[in-house]
Amino acid sequence: MNLFEFDKTTFRVHPTSEALLLKVFGDIWKRDKSKDKELALKELSFVWYYCDVRSHFLIQPPDVRTVEIMKDVDMPKEWKPDKLINDAIEYYESKKSIIEEMYKGALIVSQTIVEVCNKSGEYITSAEDKIAAAQKLNSLLKELPTSMAKLKEAEKQYVRESEEKSGTKKGSQTFNVFENGLD
Repeated sequence: MNLFEFDKTTFRVHPTSEALLLKVFGDIWKRDKSKDKELALKELSFVWYYCDVRSHFLIQPPDVRTVEIMKDVDMPKEWKPDKLINDAIEYYESKKSIIEEMYKGALIVSQTIVEVCNKSGEYITSAEDKIAAAQKLNSLLKELPTSMAKLKEAEKQYVRESEEKSGTKKGSQTFNVFENGLD
């Protein structure tokens, strides 16, 4: 889902025109009555940093993630995520592909293993156990790209079949709605 563009030079997130057409993001944009839409841009950046798998905040627990993003996006001191922001987060999360969900899961598992290994004495007490945990994680991560590629191919196959069944594709030619007639 490409609703936001991340500018690597300014580290700012900008909504695409498609994003603003969706009510959940458009409402955030519309409520900011300022000319430069500074608060709306910060709020939409908050949503992106909170949800997107490309965000380095993703591996943090939700409460820590919220505080860190608020600080880094430079939100006003009194700002808190409200219903519009929570609805946008819920919407964004609900539209993730299975590939994004797998990647997010792999990040979270990796972070958990790192945390467990770093808390020696609390969970894993011996060096051998830490090595075994790291080896298990490594073997899981080796399989992840293959699984993701297979899922991506299955998704492409599904899209091809859906287009053929819906009549929007015939052979290598794609038709727009109503272009092929109404029958």
